Amino acid sequence: MSTVIVSFASVGVAVMWLLAPGTYPFGATDRVTVSVTHLIGNHLAGALLLAAGITGLVVSVAGARLDRHDPSGPFDASGRRDRIARRLVAVGAVAEAAFFAFVMADASLLSTLGYALALVGPVAVVVAVVIACLRRHRTGYLAALSLVAVALVGIAAGVLNPATLVALDHNVMTGFETYGARVGWSWAMAAAAVGWAFGAARALWNLAPATRRRNGVAHADPAARAGMSVVAARWSRVVTVVAALCPLPYGLVRLSWLTPWPLGMEPAYDTLATRVQGAAIGTGAIIGAVLTLGLVARWGERFPTWLPFLGGRDVPVRLAVVPGAVVAGTLLIATPGLLLTVVAMGDLARIAGLLVLFPLPLWGPALGAAVLGYRLRRMGEPRTRSGAAAA
Repeated sequence: MSTVIVSFASVGVAVMWLLAPGTYPFGATDRVTVSVTHLIGNHLAGALLLAAGITGLVVSVAGARLDRHDPSGPFDASGRRDRIARRLVAVGAVAEAAFFAFVMADASLLSTLGYALALVGPVAVVVAVVIACLRRHRTGYLAALSLVAVALVGIAAGVLNPATLVALDHNVMTGFETYGARVGWSWAMAAAAVGWAFGAARALWNLAPATRRRNGVAHADPAARAGMSVVAARWSRVVTVVAALCPLPYGLVRLSWLTPWPLGMEPAYDTLATRVQGAAIGTGAIIGAVLTLGLVARWGERFPTWLPFLGGRDVPVRLAVVPGAVVAGTLLIATPGLLLTVVAMGDLARIAGLLVLFPLPLWGPALGAAVLGYRLRRMGEPRTRSGAAAA
């Protein structure tokens, strides 16, 4: 049903773009240049989206018809005609998901998550430190001393003052006003990609023989879960460390904006508010790296004992897998636009610098593999009463 809604919406949006070019949010005049749509005009984009909508309707109807057919009918699951039809449906669903994810969506999704983490992350860190101190945990005391030291340095340097914070708030609000509608379109395309991704997963699952689908819950066997957990433990630590290292270059560069030697800072934009804003985003990148390491750390499997109510309980698997999968998918979506930007540069030094700062072609797959490894390892854990309750 979701793919039918997406397809009808796609047809409607495509007609709007074709008949009213001013409603097209992308194209050559788009200020977001790290995207595929930056190179696509409204007529081509409208035609592509119209084709995707019509194709999606055909694929959705065909898939629903196959699911409703009587196994004894002409589309018997064991018949050649049925297998071909199911393969075509699966190919169509995968193609739809890829089109919306890698053509119509772009790196603005990553920017949105980055700003969200930059705004929420520091607050969450302060709250966690306060709780740890109230619970008399020595790690909380050390973290509190570090935060106080940073605050004192910021005040002494004139960075942390009311005027700077007001200017920072103005910059952020202006950014939302300028890019809000444009980013909303990109998130809409990403939502369409998610809908088709679920449809593709269902179509691919239906390709498997009925016996394999019935036995697909083999992972419920404790011995099978334990075996998968052992195998995952052999490689997941390496890919997790790689994924955690990927955001560090960007984070360190942005944190340098709090020093007299800001890396990558254009003189025309060198203000205290801009420096604080860049440092906040850099802090978000560092927090992301730490959270990634949680996929192989003990505290990523069991809540620290100093946390109220949750301390000592098993971390629900979905609490780590869902956000990790969302970020990994966002990184993968942003990769085509980055690669096009790299190709357009032509300067090897600039290309190398950009890929070191934003190693998306490595970061997305590494984080996806790290999340998968975490999921497979946790499958092998015995279910305790506390863990079951927390889940």
